[in-house]
Amino acid sequence: MKKFTIITAAALALSLAGCGSKAPEPEKPDITGYYELTGMVNSGEEMASEELELLRDMGMIVFLDIKDDTNAELNVFGDPMDLTYDLGAMKFYAEDEEIDFTYEDGVIVLSQDEDSMTLTKTERPAAEPAPETTSAPIAAPAASAWAGISAKRVGMDDIGYFNIPEDWVDQSKTDDPAAITLHYWSADGTYSLMVYSYTKAEWEPFGSEYGELDTWIDETARGTAEEYADILTSEIYDLPVFINGYNGTRADLLFSDDSALTNVIFKDDAETIHIITMETFTEDSTAQINDFTNYVVESFTVDQ
Repeated sequence: MKKFTIITAAALALSLAGCGSKAPEPEKPDITGYYELTGMVNSGEEMASEELELLRDMGMIVFLDIKDDTNAELNVFGDPMDLTYDLGAMKFYAEDEEIDFTYEDGVIVLSQDEDSMTLTKTERPAAEPAPETTSAPIAAPAASAWAGISAKRVGMDDIGYFNIPEDWVDQSKTDDPAAITLHYWSADGTYSLMVYSYTKAEWEPFGSEYGELDTWIDETARGTAEEYADILTSEIYDLPVFINGYNGTRADLLFSDDSALTNVIFKDDAETIHIITMETFTEDSTAQINDFTNYVVESFTVDQ
């Protein structure tokens, strides 16, 4: 997750008129409760409410659960972060990170430069009911259609390693040294997965900063959206994603022909850029592309 920088907000001490005593400190609010993402600004651009609603439909929830007067959890698309907080300092703490926040009338705002997340207090979702007891054991419901699939581990050094279903077909261009790309198709042709990478020497011509390369990937997705504008139904860019301890970004495109495309990009410790492109050609592509992405991302590692 992005590391939030400190934005100092010191309260001025007010003196009572005609005497040297201080005014009493204001009572600290009770901020415990459950908050969900209701607004996001990225690089100065506000995300539309329709895009936020689409994220919810895809099961991509961002929430902040403040459990008591010291502990909380920030969960971004299923990736939890344990926090402590100090109302006096108006900060959350996560290991060696500090996250500044503001609070007013049930709304918490986390911000960094031109980026911000607004979370609004709401009802905590009801817990899933436990399965009824019968004479035979009942298996827990699968988290997605991908849970329990027989998988094989594939990949290569410098690109990464990940799981795919055992019956998927390898169409990688390993015979072309100039195009080292891992490419797999599902046996029925409804899913496609491409994974490739750039070393620092290879990606530096695109820009010396990761943000510039990120912009390049973002523009690639926007180019695809423009090319297929006649069937494009939704587009979302610059979503945060977490891959084996690394921070990355994600872009999603949905089309009216029941297809969807997701690009994920992140940089590892060696400053190698890893790019994962996933496509689905199925009904209910909104849910399918998210399940597919989670399946790949959760199994992805840089090393074997």
